[in-house]
Amino acid sequence: MKQCMIKKDHWEETTFLDIEWEAHKRAANRQHKQRTTLNKHLENFLSIGKVVSRFDRVKYWSDCPTCSTGDGTCLETCSHVYRCPTKNNWRKQFMSGLRKKLDLLGTEIDLMEMMLGGVKCALTGQPFRLPQDPRNIAASQEAIGWINMFKVWMSKHSIERQRDCIGGKAVKKNNALNWRITMIDYFFSQWFKVWYQRNLDRHGHDYQGRANKLKDVAYREITHLYTFKEAAPEDIRWLFQTPLEECLQWPLCCMRALISNWENVIRKDYAT
Repeated sequence: MKQCMIKKDHWEETTFLDIEWEAHKRAANRQHKQRTTLNKHLENFLSIGKVVSRFDRVKYWSDCPTCSTGDGTCLETCSHVYRCPTKNNWRKQFMSGLRKKLDLLGTEIDLMEMMLGGVKCALTGQPFRLPQDPRNIAASQEAIGWINMFKVWMSKHSIERQRDCIGGKAVKKNNALNWRITMIDYFFSQWFKVWYQRNLDRHGHDYQGRANKLKDVAYREITHLYTFKEAAPEDIRWLFQTPLEECLQWPLCCMRALISNWENVIRKDYAT
């Protein structure tokens, strides 16, 4: 897994070792009820449009469900979930909450400004200008990747800076490790919030919305099957006796029955 992550993220081995994995493990273990989804997020295996469209381009669209105009120009990627233009309110609340959280935890001022600047650049996709202080921390985080702040892969230098800031005031509940774990919890909770909103946009906000989304998929699938009509063999051409316009007026259950019963037969015979 280590070598796979190094290769996927184009890291050096020293970059991998620079990440504070102990605090990350403790924070992730608190999310045991949603561990599967969290692991997919951390390894870029989420069922986003770019991924699922590889399996069936008709059934699964690669576009963003909220900002797409249907022309295929707005590809939904993992980073687009944060950067989608329709998530502007979430980004404002996230940045405001992050500043309050950092301030409440007594974060060292230069470290706090560096984190806020880096996260803002990750959200907007703009390059980050390395500050003079703490330049070494910013450089190590840039090697990990600012967008990876949302996976809370952060450099050990940041926790060391916070440890120096706390100094002799460290107690059991107020120390650099707990500061790190609390920050990871905040990032995870905000990510689950935006991911939940994305799923509502993709699959519908209520019963009627979900039914409409399923009908849209069925319309696309049946319309695509009818493109095989002229080239279909004689023995299955009777499947296309009903006009397409009439099929699209059927109840959803009837459309799904047609698709599930005959799609594989039609495709197989067409390929033959």
